[in-house]
Amino acid sequence: MLRRHSRQLERCYRRTRSGADKLAWDNQLKEMRLLYEDKHRKYWRGKIAENKDDCQKLWRTLSAVMGEKTSWHVDAEAHSAEEFAKFFDDKINGVRESTSSTPLHDVPVTAAHSLDMWIPVTADDVFRLIQSACNKTRQSDPVPTWLVK
Repeated sequence: MLRRHSRQLERCYRRTRSGADKLAWDNQLKEMRLLYEDKHRKYWRGKIAENKDDCQKLWRTLSAVMGEKTSWHVDAEAHSAEEFAKFFDDKINGVRESTSSTPLHDVPVTAAHSLDMWIPVTADDVFRLIQSACNKTRQSDPVPTWLVK
């Protein structure tokens, strides 16, 4: 309805060329833009709320909101295992070459890094730690976290 009304106002302005008709058309366009922006905002907020419990879907939604175009589909026949390994070997060798002139960082060894300074942990300590952790569950989990606890 707004769109049709906007077109009518545009045709009226183009026919009359009056300032009042131009103002009415501009106001209608602003109103239509605000409506579309509101619908856009409500759509994405709804998608985010809908996916709030699934981090993977939520991340895809946020990526779409930010306009990132990512494709997670990889054609398995396009690359061999050898090509994959060679890519990473080349990458590692490139990093090593570019950092070969950098002096090594001297990390002093202190008593705090010694394993004999650590305190043993009991099963009760581990149990309390697990119980105090957040209940994060995904749809792909075989059993909800709260049930495991």
